[in-house]
Amino acid sequence: MSTLNLLSVHQAAEELNLSPQRVYQFCVDGRLGQQVAGAWVIPADELEQFARIPRKTGRPAGEAESQPA
Repeated sequence: MSTLNLLSVHQAAEELNLSPQRVYQFCVDGRLGQQVAGAWVIPADELEQFARIPRKTGRPAGEAESQPA
């Protein structure tokens, strides 16, 4: 019998070097983890696969704060 290693949003955030809020947003968007009894859990193997996906860093285009002229 194999055991499933589950991580919390905070644990996954530490592993991915991201904020817990960003990992939570990935969960809400359906890109990571699943909700069980009201809490988000991320299987370790899913997190490992997710970590391999190349991502752009920085703020998304169009979200820069406007500077007063």
